Order: sequence, then C-alpha cells, then structure tokens
Amino acid sequence: MRNILYIVPSDYDSLKQKGVIDLILQRDEGGFFNKVFTLHPFTKNNKVIKLKENNIIFEYGWKSSLDFLNKFRITKIFRTLIILLKLIFIFPFIIKKEKISIIRATDPYYMGLIALYYSKLLKIPFIVSVHSDYDKGAELGGQTFKVLGSRKIAKQIEKFVYKKADLILPISNYLKRKIIDQYEIDENNIDVFYHGVSFENFDNTKFLNIKEIFNIDKPYILGYIARLSKEKQCLDILYITKELVKMRNDFCILVAGNGPEYNYMNSFIKKNNLENNIKLIGFQSKNIVFTIKKQSNINICLLDGFSLIEACASGKPVIAYDTEWHSELIKDNTSGLLVKENDIKEMVNKIDYLLNNEKLSHKLGKYARELAFQNHSLKNSVKNKQNIYHKILKKFGE
Repeated sequence: MRNILYIVPSDYDSLKQKGVIDLILQRDEGGFFNKVFTLHPFTKNNKVIKLKENNIIFEYGWKSSLDFLNKFRITKIFRTLIILLKLIFIFPFIIKKEKISIIRATDPYYMGLIALYYSKLLKIPFIVSVHSDYDKGAELGGQTFKVLGSRKIAKQIEKFVYKKADLILPISNYLKRKIIDQYEIDENNIDVFYHGVSFENFDNTKFLNIKEIFNIDKPYILGYIARLSKEKQCLDILYITKELVKMRNDFCILVAGNGPEYNYMNSFIKKNNLENNIKLIGFQSKNIVFTIKKQSNINICLLDGFSLIEACASGKPVIAYDTEWHSELIKDNTSGLLVKENDIKEMVNKIDYLLNNEKLSHKLGKYARELAFQNHSLKNSVKNKQNIYHKILKKFGE
C-alpha cells in the first residue's frame, strides 16, 4: 500500500476560494497512491476535512474557540506553541498509523523543515517540490519567503533542506539548473515534475460570451491572468496598455486576478483615462478564466507558471517575457512570441504585429497547444510523476 503526505503552507478555505480543490484530488496520481493526506500546519482553525475516503486534510489552527481571546496577540503566540507541540509529538503517530510511504513538502522552508523532521524520525523518504523562483520574487519586491524578515536566513534554510532532501522536484528545467548551480546538488537527486492541465475540462468549458459579460465594445480582447503582485511583473501591463493605445484603440485588456497591487493599478487606469482599454475584473472562476483565454485574440504572460500552460492550452497565440522557464514552452516565432523582460516598446510592437497577422496567430496558437500537451496534459503529467515516485520508492526498498 502506498500513501503520501503533503505538507503545504495553505488552508482549505483559501484553496476552495481559488477553485483549486480539484488539484488536491489529483494527488493520488491516477491511483498510484492508495491514500493522500495533506497537512496544513499553521492555519486559523483546527479542522479535519475529508474530501474523499482516501483524501484527507489536517489543519492545525491558532484560533481559540473562545472568540474574545483571539483579539489578544498572546493568544496567537500561545496557540502557535501548541501547534508546534502537536506537530512534534502528536502528528508522528498519525503518520505511523496511516503508513505513509512518502512525505512531500511544497516549499524548502518551514514545510521542508517539518518534512525533514518526520523523515528522520520515522525513516520515510522526503521530497521537496519547488514551485517558484523565490530569489526572483525578492528581487522584484513581491511575494517571496523570509525568516524573521531576512531573506538571507531563509536562503540558509533553503540550502539545508535541499541538501537533506531525498529528492528535489522543481516545476521546470530552469529551476532545476538554478538549484544545481547554486547549491551544487547531485543531478541524481533532482527531477523536473510537470504541472498537469485537463485539456478535456478546458475544451468542454461551458460557452460564455466574454464581451457581453464584461461589457467590451472593442474588436480585440487581450487576456492577462495573474496574481496582482510585483513578482508577477503585473505593473507592466499598465505601461503596455498606455503605449499600445497610442498606436491603436481597438482593443481591451482583461486583467483577471487579485493581489496587493490591485488598488494602485485601478488608480493608474483612472488617472490615465484607460478604462475603455483595460479592465480589472478581479478573481474569477476557472470557467471564466478558461473562457477568457479561449476568446482572447492574444494571451499575455509576463511571469507565469500554471497560467502560461493554460494560455498555451487555449490554442490562442501567446506573447510572453523571455524570463524564467517561459522559453521551455514558448519557442519564439514557433509556439508564440518572446519579448525581452520589461521591454514595453517591443511588447507593444509585437502585440500590434500579431493583431494584424491572423494567419501567424493561428499557427502560433496551434503549435503552442501541441507543445503544452506533450508535457502538461493530465495523462502525461501523471505518468511523469508516477515514474518519479516509483524511482524514490524503489531507492528505499519498496
């Protein structure tokens, strides 16, 4: 029997709001694992959520059942200490009881340290998956990871966890090479795992008229789906709009997403009278997001992960910054167009060029979808991860 434990810095309510519960249900990797357990170690509330009989989430929260106590900082400190005691002394019994075969942390920081502790205590292989370039996030002044306000301390923890992990799983070859170069990791201890997208769900999305829903009276829609945070380069979409409107006025950029830069972006749009050419529509359901990507004449990706895969899956052309892992999926002039990072002028010129070239747009979109399918279809992604898990279990004598 194979069972896996995920240790994740999130909570069920947030994941449900984002519409990604289906991703948790896919963690059995096509039946490779009999049971999937997820630990959310630092949440607000204590919960056990049974998504299915074989897919259970444990949440350890700091909130007291006595509401009046929660306004005191000392309550959070005290109950956080209780969480630590539970993690150290109680949760190992759950791991033993459920016969966990593999522990997977989804960051190389606190989650990685917790996973490492359980791994050493219970002699279970531990892997850490890497979903982001945290250095890039820090460089751009956006979301990253710090310990006691220090990125330097976080980097030391990162190095320690990578060195101790039985396997490191970055989401791209770009991250794989960066980790190897930074920390001199043995290439045998690192594998790329590919995010999977259900092309069937994408294709069978219920039809919605995006122009009617969002009151767009322009011929062309440009889709931009991202968290509105600096590490996503989201402010560049404002400058792109401002420059593009000087060349043509027949487009509207739909910005779906939320984040700390939302208010600034909204003020910028009003101040520069761009309301007819760019709309902030906030967080949207998967159905809306998929439909925007399918109905957009061009999908713009400035610094993206999952969103870039979905943009390619839409079959519509993609213009992306040549940064991080983008060139692994966007082959310039073949499966999309690449633009030098932060080069607003080049981005605007390529958008204008592609809007005027329908034949090329169709060709780029078609090949982008084919390329995305090779590594990122759900079936191929599951096969890739099954092979990785099988390798680590075999190494530990399954």
